[in-house]
Amino acid sequence: MTFWTLYGLFFKYGVLCVGGGYVLIPMLMADLVGARQIMTGEEFARLVALAQVTPGPIGINAATYTGFRELGVSGGIVGTAGLLTPALIMVLGTVIFLRRHQESCWVRGTLNGLRPAAFGLVLAAVWVVGKLAVHPVSGGEWRWIPGLIAIAVFLLQLRTKISFLWLIAGSAVIGAFLCR
Repeated sequence: MTFWTLYGLFFKYGVLCVGGGYVLIPMLMADLVGARQIMTGEEFARLVALAQVTPGPIGINAATYTGFRELGVSGGIVGTAGLLTPALIMVLGTVIFLRRHQESCWVRGTLNGLRPAAFGLVLAAVWVVGKLAVHPVSGGEWRWIPGLIAIAVFLLQLRTKISFLWLIAGSAVIGAFLCR
């Protein structure tokens, strides 16, 4: 694989990655395991697992890993640049457009309409994650405690200056002691 091929491959993923990095997984598998046979299914599973446990978006981690695997450090940089270039172009284009037309009634109206939609999507994500996080625990004897922990953390985060890291650690300790 050449640097240009690697760049083009991940540029394509950057263009098609609408909806988040997890949208990339089927495309990556089809190309990297199927069509191009760059890696086996088992190696791809390791790539996804590695991308899950390392900081950063899954797409960036996959681009860096694949590029490094194929062409070394330079390949990792090229793969990552390929994935990020479309987003950079879109953001720069949007900023230029908004600066030129910021006084337009249509632009202001569009942005005013997007804000509550974005808030609604965040609330939907909170609901979905909340249903996954605050569920009945097997055995059922302390099923109300996850909800209580969630409410306590929420209130402590809003009302105190306790670091979120301490809140997470404290929640983990409570869960560990109560699972016995």
